[in-house]
Formats: sequence, structure tokens, C-alpha cells
Amino acid sequence: MKLKSITRACSDSVFSDYLEPDEMRSLIAGLDAFYDDNTIRYLPISCALIATVMIQQNLPKAEIDAYIRDSKKWTNDLMDEIIRE
Repeated sequence: MKLKSITRACSDSVFSDYLEPDEMRSLIAGLDAFYDDNTIRYLPISCALIATVMIQQNLPKAEIDAYIRDSKKWTNDLMDEIIRE
């Protein structure tokens, strides 16, 4: 996986909606609730953030479940690949 560095101004503009204190509290509470489920606790924070925002935006449960299922498969496949190496 390649990581690119981005400037603070860029990240602030992308995530400006989440920089409000109330929004941040809501996001943190959502992440806490997300990780309360032991079956998805191993998912990376990036997947949890996306799923939490999807939940908070009241997207259809089927869409959220599909994203979580795909995230679990991706994470499991990645771990299998790492273990084989």
C-alpha cells in the first residue's frame, strides 16, 4: 500500500465537516458503538470511520452491511496474504 502525504490545508478542506466539536463527538460515539461489536472489532479504523459515517447518514442497512462484509473480506484476504509471506 502506498501512502501519499497531503498538506494540512488539503485535509482540513476535505474533512471540514467533521472538524466541528459536536460532529467530532458524534463520530467518536459512533466509532465506540461500532467497535462494541466483537465480530467487526478487528476492522481497520479507516473502514470503521466510513461505516460509522454511513450509519450516521442513515444509509440503507443493506448498503452498510454490504460495506462491512466487503471490508471484512478485504481485511481477511490481506491478513492471509501477509501470513503467507
